[in-house]
Amino acid sequence: MSVNNKLPVKHKGVVIGFARVDPEDFAAFGHINWCLEKNGHVYTRTNGVYKTLAREIMNGAEHVKHMSHDLLDNRKRNLRACSKSESNRHTSRLPKNNTSGVLGVCWIKEKHQWRAAVSVDNVTVYLGNFANLEEATRARDQGAKKHYGEFATLNSELEKTRAKKI
Repeated sequence: MSVNNKLPVKHKGVVIGFARVDPEDFAAFGHINWCLEKNGHVYTRTNGVYKTLAREIMNGAEHVKHMSHDLLDNRKRNLRACSKSESNRHTSRLPKNNTSGVLGVCWIKEKHQWRAAVSVDNVTVYLGNFANLEEATRARDQGAKKHYGEFATLNSELEKTRAKKI
């Protein structure tokens, strides 16, 4: 039964949440048992084959991104088929060695400044050095918009997403 086009997501047979989908996708995938992966993706196994809900909705696209970073929102307006490099650009995870707490900004000890940068086709594009973290973060987000387009992950968006989860 549809609860506003939300598919139940289970762990060990117990419903632990719901994945939002469009009405036509609820009709197509509502009969399948969906589970939640450790990384937050909704998936199922059919005849031993692993399938994510997002890829099924996007007709088997190799890479699919949730534009809002909400992995339970599988409505088509939130999903984009993309290349591997576009997928990598649209990340919400900070690298393990990140010390600034924001994407694309690091502290340059020798200069006592923050440096903003983006990576384009495995080449680092430096956007400048800044006296404070806020200026560097703004510069990085502007650079991400310029180089990544709709696949840019903005630090301001991540703050909103992180605030929702707390």
